[in-house]
Amino acid sequence: MNLQQLADALYDDLNGYIHRVEDTGTDALLIHLGCDDWFLNEQQQSIRSDAHGAQRRFVIRCRQVMESNVRPTQTGELIFTDHHPLLWDYTEPHGGLYYSGETTASAHEILGRIYDAHTRILRSWRPLQHYANSYRREGNLIFGTDRAGLLARGPKPLLAAYQTALDGVLRTYFVPSHTPQGKARALVFDDCFLICREAEIMDADASSQTHND
Repeated sequence: MNLQQLADALYDDLNGYIHRVEDTGTDALLIHLGCDDWFLNEQQQSIRSDAHGAQRRFVIRCRQVMESNVRPTQTGELIFTDHHPLLWDYTEPHGGLYYSGETTASAHEILGRIYDAHTRILRSWRPLQHYANSYRREGNLIFGTDRAGLLARGPKPLLAAYQTALDGVLRTYFVPSHTPQGKARALVFDDCFLICREAEIMDADASSQTHND
């Protein structure tokens, strides 16, 4: 079994659980994952096994980890991909989203519009403050209400979503800065994720291994 096959098979009824996250001290991080046993039906869909207590255990080895908040938790989802909004920080052109001119909206409304756009894309995986340039002056929130300034820094597709959210409220423009080089892949669970260069899966019971570049 490879990592994509596990991702395709895992779903809520299999009671997936990340038991342990292990830093090897080298360039690898190990994710110890277990779930109920399953079989594939004629449509190649995974079905939970009726065998009482039957479990499968895996170790996911991730190399050159760039970002991770993976922790012991239940999970009914595993996505293994090189196309995901979480990867934009590592793969897409970057820049700043600037504004100029007057606005009839309050700083809180502007921030709320951007927050809604942000959470539709990145859910709770990465907080808005990772990108937004909000600050206070004499106790008052300053965000898009200072005639001109910087709203946020980050990957272009995310900032484009911010721009769309502010259409008709505030005039904004994107100023490019740099484009990251290299490849990255994402492992996305229900409410945590990991970004790395390479990953492989090992069957902890059968001691078999398949490499995924």
